[in-house]
Amino acid sequence: IVKASCLMNGMMKRLGESLNLKGHRSGQAPKRVQVIYGPHDIQGYHCPADGKYYLMSLSRLFPPTQPEPHIKNSYLVHLLRPEACQLSLKPLNSDTFSPFNADPEDEADVIAATEEIFSRLLPTVASTLMMEGTLSSEQLTEIAHQHGLNCRYFGRLLPMVTSSPVITTVLCTELVARTFRRLLEDEWYIAAQQVGVTVPDYQDIAIRMFHVLLDGDMHF
Repeated sequence: IVKASCLMNGMMKRLGESLNLKGHRSGQAPKRVQVIYGPHDIQGYHCPADGKYYLMSLSRLFPPTQPEPHIKNSYLVHLLRPEACQLSLKPLNSDTFSPFNADPEDEADVIAATEEIFSRLLPTVASTLMMEGTLSSEQLTEIAHQHGLNCRYFGRLLPMVTSSPVITTVLCTELVARTFRRLLEDEWYIAAQQVGVTVPDYQDIAIRMFHVLLDGDMHF
């Protein structure tokens, strides 16, 4: 870990505190250990050309949720939303549950923040949705995000809103659409590993998948 700019160090500290991120020690070599805000692999640069400071590698800026055993390296992709991070009573470590951190206290704080999703955020979002007379897919996502709820929890949200046919229909449509997109992307990824794949090949895959979805024709 290299911290060469006192000015940028100060900016990172203020940024971390504003996002409720915990300053933590990071670095593998004992003499290179530094207190940072954000993930171990974050990078900051000063550009002499315009005098501005830039940050890179921000994909893990926010802490992960509690790891799920059936998802490999979930700390890389299942992260808390900024709004959920702000709700934590304690600042959270971006590197929690990663190979760069094994602090039991940090892990306990992230587990508490994850439990807050189920005990508080999901019921709050459900109550908010039930007060909506009409609802679009965009509004559904916006309301969830405003309360700090990731869209990947929509499946857990569904049983809480079944008394409203309108909300249930929109939520089920969103679940199907997101699942379909994921399956289509998986098919495209498999195709991309082959030699000589062209744009029409990807279009054919999409057409076939739509027939499976809409017609139930697995042999199209």
